[in-house]
Amino acid sequence: MSHTFEELKHTRVADLREIAKDIEVRIWEKFIMLSTLSAITTLTRLNIGTILQDETCASLIKAAVDETTAVGRRMCSNLPEDA
Repeated sequence: MSHTFEELKHTRVADLREIAKDIEVRIWEKFIMLSTLSAITTLTRLNIGTILQDETCASLIKAAVDETTAVGRRMCSNLPEDA
């Protein structure tokens, strides 16, 4: 559920509470993505497109996502299975 600034400008406070209700989950989802991508692109000094085309690099990303997600699930029990 991604919202633009224009949508949020016209949102009621009750709706904003609903959006913020799962903020811990949203933070973990973002952290998983950003930490994985930044770590692998820094490590390999390659852009994400090149990394995903390389089988070894792609498996490295998957392993990093899996490990970070496992930590996220220990810290945030509401993290969905598809995070």
